[in-house]
Amino acid sequence: MKFRYNLNLFVLSFISFFIALFLVSTFQRNDNLEYEKLYSSEEVIKINTWVLDNFEDLNVLNSQKEKYDLIIKNLKQKIKQKQLEDENKTIINYVFTPEYIEKYLIKSDKYLNISNIIYSKIFKNKNINIKIILTNKKSNIRWTYKNWTIIIYDVVNLSMQEMLWVFIHELWHYFDIEYLKKQVFFDVSDKFYYISWNDLKTLKPWSEKDDFVSGYAMTNKYEDFAESFTYYILSNEDFRTKSENNNKIKEKYNFFSKYIFKNDDFLNTNFKEWKSLSDYSRDTTKINFWVKNFLDYFKK
Repeated sequence: MKFRYNLNLFVLSFISFFIALFLVSTFQRNDNLEYEKLYSSEEVIKINTWVLDNFEDLNVLNSQKEKYDLIIKNLKQKIKQKQLEDENKTIINYVFTPEYIEKYLIKSDKYLNISNIIYSKIFKNKNINIKIILTNKKSNIRWTYKNWTIIIYDVVNLSMQEMLWVFIHELWHYFDIEYLKKQVFFDVSDKFYYISWNDLKTLKPWSEKDDFVSGYAMTNKYEDFAESFTYYILSNEDFRTKSENNNKIKEKYNFFSKYIFKNDDFLNTNFKEWKSLSDYSRDTTKINFWVKNFLDYFKK
């Protein structure tokens, strides 16, 4: 009698085990195997091993079946979430140095406004994945960019306007390196650089001041890109109007419309405090703009 009972337990355990394997194999067929391996392999192996080790206890077997079902349910949720994240990889990782400055920034909403810009309708499809270090350390420079990381210095003392200037100016590095990906035979960014530059610091012959959006843009080809990028976002109407009278300005304006802002996101916008085409700026991150109007624009 005892032998028959143990045999029944073994048969039931054996059948339950293969049911579990069937559930896993079915799930594998219906979902991305890459995510399956990432999230489930260790859990599934652990629970299957536990069932085999305890097949003599019918109550234990049933409880583990329920636990296994819960693991499968949670696993599906994890995979769905992972797939959603991969569809929209926009991620900002903030680092505060020292950590206590975070409470000052929360009060001023400085870094939250950056988040609102990046997660806005305009930028969310760009899949921006970037690290931003906000430090109270003072420096002769206001910012640096390297390896997908923007460092903004003396951040507690920066005004909201200047912090946005700094952030937008440095954001172009991300678009240059990550968004405008290199093709097999050319770099997309080179299409912009070729408009005015022979190399990093050598202008093409017959280049003129009016071919650039600012004096700082004439420093080198990277600053030309960064200054033009900032000008496109903050003073788009001015940029477009100037392009009607200058072919090189037109090529630069059209570059952003074609390769980055394909939906004419900033068309007919101008956030400058004083809308005057005669103003020739030394540095586009010194052009005063209406901060509230600018931030409100990203809420649409």
